[in-house]
Amino acid sequence: MTKENCPTNGAFMPLARLQAEFAGASAAYAYMEDGRPIGFAMLCPRPGEAYKLEKLAVLPGRRRQGIGAKLVSHVCQEARALGGKRLLIGIIEENTRLRAWYESQGFVHVGIEKISQLPFTVGHMERRL
Repeated sequence: MTKENCPTNGAFMPLARLQAEFAGASAAYAYMEDGRPIGFAMLCPRPGEAYKLEKLAVLPGRRRQGIGAKLVSHVCQEARALGGKRLLIGIIEENTRLRAWYESQGFVHVGIEKISQLPFTVGHMERRL
């Protein structure tokens, strides 16, 4: 992915757009260690008693240490407390390792979508709360 072929990816998103997305979120969560953010996730409301997990990220050097799983667990608890029945996520469908990780977190694959502006297929997953 590059800024040219995937400008809406969080890695390339201008601050103003990130702030606008943040304003539409129910909440944002940071996993902190020694006063420093190590991981991040946003929880965004969707129709039909659903919430969407957005912008889940863990610093590269801290991946595979359970931090992402802790963030997913926390976001699930928060969405449930807000009355959510489902937690949704969109992933890069071709990233089979990421899909398997989300499946290990209780998500199931529910469909795919090809968006002409994106250089990959979007996989849709959800987890019952």
